[in-house]
Order: sequence, then structure tokens, then C-alpha cells
Amino acid sequence: MISKQDVPEVQQAYEEYRRFKSNPVMQEKAKARERFLVDQHLNRIEAKEEGIAEGLVAGKKETATMMKKKGYPVAEIAEMTGLPLSEIEHLG
Repeated sequence: MISKQDVPEVQQAYEEYRRFKSNPVMQEKAKARERFLVDQHLNRIEAKEEGIAEGLVAGKKETATMMKKKGYPVAEIAEMTGLPLSEIEHLG
């Protein structure tokens, strides 16, 4: 069986790891980097969810506009799309 002492690169990596683990400054930097990466990921998810929500509203408005042009009653459009009456009344 090969041990870490038999492969210089593995020995060097192990020594660096030990120095890293014993250095509180490096540990804090690693934790800060991890927090940053998690925040970035959560921000991307949040932006994607906001985009989906905006797209759904835009689709409802488009449907409501078409329904209004076809003569559907505003109250019926509101019921079917979930949009407020005041918003539907302002659609072209």
C-alpha cells in the first residue's frame, strides 16, 4: 500500500492542509468565502424566482388584454386571471 510519504505531492498537499487547518486567519477567510458563495447562489435563485413571477404576471396581463379586446366582462377577466379589476381596466 502506498502511503502519503511515498508520494511527494501528496505529502506536500497534506502539509499545506495541516498549516491551513492550524491557521485561524485562513479558517476565517475560508468561512467568509463560503458565506459569499452561498449568498451569491441564493441571490441567483431569488432573481430567478422574481423573473418567473414577473413572467407569470406579464402572461396574465397579456391574456387579460386579449380577453378585454374580445369583449369579456372585466369582472370575469379578473376572476379568470386573478388580476385586480383596477389593473384590468387600465389595460389596452
